[in-house]
Formats: sequence, C-alpha cells, structure tokens
Amino acid sequence: LEIRRAQMELGVEDAKKTVYQAFLKAAEDVMKEAGANVMIYKETVITANNGFDLTPKVLDKLNKDLPKVKVSFKSEADVKKQLTQQLPQAQK
Repeated sequence: LEIRRAQMELGVEDAKKTVYQAFLKAAEDVMKEAGANVMIYKETVITANNGFDLTPKVLDKLNKDLPKVKVSFKSEADVKKQLTQQLPQAQK
C-alpha cells in the first residue's frame, strides 16, 4: 500500500512539475508579447486596472502548448530505490 501511494504521489509530482515549467514558459512569452517588465501573481495585487491582467492570455497559451499532461507511474523497484535514497537524507 505504501509503495502504491508513493507511486501515485511521485507521478502526480512529476506531472505538476511539467505543468509548472510550461506555465513559466507561457507566462514569459505573454509577458514579452505585452512588453511588460515584470509579472506578479494576481493574489499579491490589491487593486489594478483589468487591462494589466494577463491571466487569460497565459492560460490560453498554456492550454495550447500543453493540452494534456500524462501522469506516469514508476515501477515498484524504482519507487523502493528512491524511498531508500531519501531515508538517509531525511535523517541528516
């Protein structure tokens, strides 16, 4: 059960990394197209003109660049190996 849980967690973690990397690329591309010097998370802004919100453009680009994300599960042997490698690091 522990191995299966780890397989799922590692698979989802890898998929999240893939999405995040694609998001960063899409955000950077949209930022350059808009001629912006900086892009910040919407949650950190108290108030702003809606014309500054590039969220829809970034999401459109992200969906075009990465329409699907494959979640791959590692073999039991790979998961066991990774877990045993993490144990000594966690004890430091």
